[in-house]
Amino acid sequence: MTCDKTTDKTGAPATVTQRGKEFTITVDGQTVGIAAFADRGDRRVFIHTEVDDAFQGRGLATILVNEAVKSTKADGLRIVAVCPMVAAFLHKHKEFDDIVDPTINETEMVLPPHPHGGEMRPRIRDRSVGTDVRRVYLARHGRTALNADDRLRGRSDPPLDRVGIAEAARLAQALAAKHPTVVISSPLQRAVATARAIGEAARTAVVIDARLNDRDYGPWNGKPRTEVVRRYRSIDAAPGVEPFAAVASRARIAIEQLVDHYGCGPLVLVSHDAVNRALLEQLDPSLTHIGQRTACWNELNRVDGTWRVDGYDLKPSAQQPIPCDEPFAGSLVKRKREEFLDAGHG
Repeated sequence: MTCDKTTDKTGAPATVTQRGKEFTITVDGQTVGIAAFADRGDRRVFIHTEVDDAFQGRGLATILVNEAVKSTKADGLRIVAVCPMVAAFLHKHKEFDDIVDPTINETEMVLPPHPHGGEMRPRIRDRSVGTDVRRVYLARHGRTALNADDRLRGRSDPPLDRVGIAEAARLAQALAAKHPTVVISSPLQRAVATARAIGEAARTAVVIDARLNDRDYGPWNGKPRTEVVRRYRSIDAAPGVEPFAAVASRARIAIEQLVDHYGCGPLVLVSHDAVNRALLEQLDPSLTHIGQRTACWNELNRVDGTWRVDGYDLKPSAQQPIPCDEPFAGSLVKRKREEFLDAGHG
């Protein structure tokens, strides 16, 4: 659906079009910007807006957001501006105040228990609209052949094996039920494939962020874990391995910046065993030596600036049915969309 044709600051013709879960803006036939959203009932949640760097300074972002907001109003929907660019636009344009909802709504943060492994911690309840709650589901990718052989994966890039594909499909079902606004993934293909399965099931965007990359084991990437431990007594002591503290630091910086950027979410982050364990220990020092099975997930909540881990190493049952459709077929996330989102996040 084409929304409107106009001109940018240089006089070049620009066209805004709604396609699926995004608005795009084209200049001379070239797609140069997107505004991604997710519809929730009568609300449209704007999660990310970006214009190609080569077209900055031409007013295209304003044109894109303006047309997206007008189209949303014409559709009779209300707006939730998780995206900072959309929020800034709405702050300046008070004529849309009557259709804008706050990003933090009255919620009850109580979920049913999870019987299939891991641990759920005591739940929190919050019914105060003044409480700033940011929820993240931190997931690990599905199994690969290196996992099955107990080799250090690190920056090696094996694909999911057959077990891993099935695990990712079950994980996707479980996390789609949490209604994430965006899925953010490590750039390694085992994580991206898992993230795309979740994004497909949840009908939301997938973003790549290099800060979620696996721990770098240097010359030991792909080597049997037992061989490295036998030689150096621990993985941490092996030369050339990224320090555990460095992994924890980049993961902590990433999650803080991502929740600040995307708002209350919930967000899904897809990463790796070492990264997840390092981050969980950062957020809760009592969580040392915990497991992170392939295709497991953890629930993290930042409440008024303080993190708590409300569940960890949770995994859908192997008896859970897998969707009949191939989980990676017909991805909703187009290549052009990924290029824009990837460029903005590592």
